[in-house]
Amino acid sequence: MNQNINLEKDEHVLTIVDSQQTYYLKKPHVNADNLSALIDWTNNEKERSLINVIDKYRIKYLFYDKAFVDRRLNVKKLINELTTSGKITLLRETKSDLYTSRIKNTKILVKTMLYQVN
Repeated sequence: MNQNINLEKDEHVLTIVDSQQTYYLKKPHVNADNLSALIDWTNNEKERSLINVIDKYRIKYLFYDKAFVDRRLNVKKLINELTTSGKITLLRETKSDLYTSRIKNTKILVKTMLYQVN
């Protein structure tokens, strides 16, 4: 992903992965997983919260771990709604290494999704 996307000044990638596993992401990014507290995924206004984050941080891409999102039905539903409404467009689904420990240099292979924000 680091080589295939272009960001303008102040644009970011929004990442939703388990335990903020974005150690080696070389693009400016904002974490929106459970540990970040950026979005309250249990809140009924989560779509509005996500859109506010997209606007505030000039999010151009959404990158997430598919298995992590699939385990959280409310997040999966929200992404489906954003896709159906045309707010985001799927660019690719691929397998990626996500690091689980920088110190031990250990990683796992996961299916990831990359969407462009329209």
